[in-house]
Amino acid sequence: MTNRQYYSALDSFRRHGYIKRVNTDQFLITPKAITHARIAKIDSGNWENQSWDGSWKLIAFDIPEKRRSERDMFRSLLKRKGFVGLQNSVFISPFADFKELALLRRDLKIEKHVSFFVAKSHQSDDDSALRKRFGL
Repeated sequence: MTNRQYYSALDSFRRHGYIKRVNTDQFLITPKAITHARIAKIDSGNWENQSWDGSWKLIAFDIPEKRRSERDMFRSLLKRKGFVGLQNSVFISPFADFKELALLRRDLKIEKHVSFFVAKSHQSDDDSALRKRFGL
């Protein structure tokens, strides 16, 4: 990489808000960069390759309109990871990494608006449509 390419990349990161210049030769990584890195890590995770433990992972949220961009980002990520919407703000999947999702929830500052649940279907309920949807 040439010096020109190096400085061009740094300037691009700065313009996009991923780094902040502290002085001539020092930069800080911003929370925005950390959030985007976490999303990339979650996107690349292979939760579906786990064996199913028989419990459903539910995520319910009520993120206010003033946090619309965070809500849309979170909902979009859930859909990309294969979650199925039961309602507008309730999603289900047989697989999830709640540890990573909790870190993202914290990064986005939506902790008090998002809840994670692990549930089993009651004997009287038929979850065969969900099982079929997820290939279980």
